[in-house]
Amino acid sequence: DKSLVDNEQYQQLSQVMHQHSALTCVYELREKLVHIWSQTHASSKELIEALHNWCKEAESTNIQALKDFSAYLQGYSLKQELRD
Repeated sequence: DKSLVDNEQYQQLSQVMHQHSALTCVYELREKLVHIWSQTHASSKELIEALHNWCKEAESTNIQALKDFSAYLQGYSLKQELRD
């Protein structure tokens, strides 16, 4: 979270992310997921659809940690769909 670092630390983080595309990808997807979670006005159906879209994007990166987390989220969202 940008609010947790000062300007100098943010600049260092930006340099590291610029040098490592996988880290940048993970960070950007994290930000997208935070945005999804913060959509308090969205319905359950909309949130599940947003999670499915996020999962597709995460899986397309071929980053194993994102694939694993995507599988976890999909399992959770499917359980939620069954309850609704």
